[in-house]
Amino acid sequence: MARKERYLVGLDVGTSKVTAVVAEMLDGAGLDIVGLGVAESRGIRRGVVVNLEAAVDSIKKAIDEAELMAGVEIDTAHLALTGPHIKGFNSRGVIAVAGKNREITREDVRRAIDAAKAVSLPTGREILHVLPQDFVVDEQDGIGAPVGMTGARLEVNVHIVTGSQSSTQNIVACVNRAGVTVAETVAEQIAASESVLTEDEKELGVALVDIGGGTTDIAIYERGSLWHTAVVGVGGDHFTNDIAVGLRTPVPDAEKIKRKCGCALSGMVDEDETMEVASVGGRNRHRADRRRRHPRRHAGNRRADFRPADPPRLPRRRRRPRRSREQPIVRDRRRPGPLRIPQFDGRAGARAGRRRRVRACRRQAAWTVQRILLTAAHWAPGLTAGAVNEETIHGRLHGWRCDA
Repeated sequence: MARKERYLVGLDVGTSKVTAVVAEMLDGAGLDIVGLGVAESRGIRRGVVVNLEAAVDSIKKAIDEAELMAGVEIDTAHLALTGPHIKGFNSRGVIAVAGKNREITREDVRRAIDAAKAVSLPTGREILHVLPQDFVVDEQDGIGAPVGMTGARLEVNVHIVTGSQSSTQNIVACVNRAGVTVAETVAEQIAASESVLTEDEKELGVALVDIGGGTTDIAIYERGSLWHTAVVGVGGDHFTNDIAVGLRTPVPDAEKIKRKCGCALSGMVDEDETMEVASVGGRNRHRADRRRRHPRRHAGNRRADFRPADPPRLPRRRRRPRRSREQPIVRDRRRPGPLRIPQFDGRAGARAGRRRRVRACRRQAAWTVQRILLTAAHWAPGLTAGAVNEETIHGRLHGWRCDA
């Protein structure tokens, strides 16, 4: 075996980083990692190229670092693909077994798989993988290897992974411009499954979730075969940005908080435990509760115990709106004309003829304010829907003046 043929190169072009791995094939079974290169990813967003030149520079840096560590020149690589454009679905193919003896051959298996992947795809999509799940021979299902068996009808269930042609071609073009030829492309969750899952896990049933910077890749195995793949356009960078907004802290500090203080189970964090948070603009650091729940967290599983997310921390600077002599006007969809919100004056109407209009305006204002408070009840600390009632609001509006 030639020296270059002894090495395999894997390339993962992600949203946050580009990784190149060089492995040496041993004489027996297995691989030995001899080189690793990591570079900050630029020009890639959620697995899709958005800036070709920047992406090429990032790939070159990762490959050069891997070449320097391994001591070999990299000319070909296996490229991992990800992004929301990658989708998977199950299909089924049926053929009649050829031959006088009705013995199933490898050619029959190939024809059955070709029949299963003969599906109509939308324009601009291509098939990346066709993975057999199980075979059915004359209504006998659950067969893993039908070659050599006898039957008149052969069926196969397969999982087909497709991707966007343009997105795949753009990422391959970036790798080619970096001086490396793409030997093969593979969906990222499938490559990760081969490296971390055991055969027992695949047989019993397992879900692999690969959380990256911009996407999350999912693969579900059952009875030893792949049955579902998906890519969700949410990754670690989204959580970092949410922490930065919610705690009003710079993004680099939010990344440190996520890595150091983040916890998926709130029960593992004490209620009185706090963390130090850096403020934006070089202001003084402050402390916040570590048990703050992430705003993206929701009850996707009904059996899980979740509660509504805490409101984000508001900036410390407070600004008052400018005073205006104009009376605010609010339009109500259920009423034909504009509704004028009564202004607080602290004086009651003096004439009896105006009292009726004052009471009407108070009722209308109470109804309007009640709508606003009920909508924002879960955002205002200590305010509940039970505390917002008509009597309380009418008491607050006592003495308001109506110019109707």
